[in-house]
Amino acid sequence: LSNSAVPVTDIIESVGYDNTSYFYRIFREKYGMSPKEYRRKP
Repeated sequence: LSNSAVPVTDIIESVGYDNTSYFYRIFREKYGMSPKEYRRKP
C-alpha cells in the first residue's frame, strides 16, 4: 500500500477480498487506521 499508486479498492480485489468494507474493518483492527490513512503516513 505505501509504495503503490494503485487504488486501494483495486489492491483489495487483487488479493481476493470480495467485500471492501470487511477488508477495511479487518485492516483497521490490525493496524489501527484505514488503508488510506496507512498510505498517507510518512
